[in-house]
Amino acid sequence: MKKRAAFTLIEMMVVVLILSYFLITTIPNLYHILNLASSKTCEGQVNLVNAAILQYKMEYQQYPQSLDSLIHHQSVEEEQLYCDGERIRYENFKAKKP
Repeated sequence: MKKRAAFTLIEMMVVVLILSYFLITTIPNLYHILNLASSKTCEGQVNLVNAAILQYKMEYQQYPQSLDSLIHHQSVEEEQLYCDGERIRYENFKAKKP
């Protein structure tokens, strides 16, 4: 009778343990990277809105009354005024994180 080449149960368990270790160590790092990317995206949105505020000021010699003025002026679009699902705040003529 010929012996068939196959993986043993112990070999399969070792492979599963190694893969599990890699997943356990990688998933928290991915979560951290996604949070960091979201934060940087929000900072970029706020910087974009602040640039639009300065553009409005240079063109009209006054600051906009609200961020909605920037939409009317076509400096930004409505969806650019949101960070992480919340609207960017406008205080003291500056855009701020929600």
